[in-house]
Amino acid sequence: VMVQLLAVALGGALGALARYGTSLLGGMWFGRETWITTFAINVVGSFLLGALAGLISRRVEHWQLLNGLAAIGFLGAFTTFSTYAVETLRLWQDGRVLLGIAYAGSSVVAALGAAWIGSRLTLG
Repeated sequence: VMVQLLAVALGGALGALARYGTSLLGGMWFGRETWITTFAINVVGSFLLGALAGLISRRVEHWQLLNGLAAIGFLGAFTTFSTYAVETLRLWQDGRVLLGIAYAGSSVVAALGAAWIGSRLTLG
């Protein structure tokens, strides 16, 4: 159990650093439009989580450790529902209601699609 906890902690720390670094780059590219970076992070993270779920379902060697490190830790910290929710709210508050609705809906559809594609690639 202690090794699994350490794996989640390490993965979470690395995922948070990756999320922060990606947000900094996104800020340089997209400025105030932080939702674009969050959208990309969540879709890529969903794809990777779907792929990991496919691998883990095959019970690869050390799957519990891989799940803790990569899925729960890294991808749990890398992707973020709370930022998605706040950015959607900000778009609405800024009077960009249609963009907020499109962002909210397309994020869910794109993330689900990416997770499905990732799982299909690893399930065979």
